Amino acid sequence: MSADARHKWIFTKVAETLGVDAPVVQDAVSRSNKLGIVTEFFKETSPRKLLFYYQPPQAVNEYGETVTQADAKPKLFVTDGQQEALRGKCVYFLRVTAKSVTPARIEEEVIYGQIEQNVLEELQESLNQVSFIIIYDNMLTFG
Repeated sequence: MSADARHKWIFTKVAETLGVDAPVVQDAVSRSNKLGIVTEFFKETSPRKLLFYYQPPQAVNEYGETVTQADAKPKLFVTDGQQEALRGKCVYFLRVTAKSVTPARIEEEVIYGQIEQNVLEELQESLNQVSFIIIYDNMLTFG
């Protein structure tokens, strides 16, 4: 499976948002065998969200506790957000259409943003933006 223009758009947006190079994003996705998750996001029948976490790795200390390695380089990975807690930055993508995403219309059919440490405040602002777009889209659809 190879990356097409839609994948490259996603990788570029993640890179721009996090301040890293696009090849770094593509390499992280490729190394973790998660390109399929990104590809699935574009399909009509798939979940309508895609999350990229960029955060320090965790390790188990001598007491058996899981601790964040604050001085380590952040790790970039694709997730569904169900298993891993957000401890750094998250770049999210939401498909605002029930249809498959095409390369020609990705900028109209996918929105993205970033969530950081203040998750609740960031989430409220993001939901306000998403709600406006969905309401606007429905107004155009239903006249």
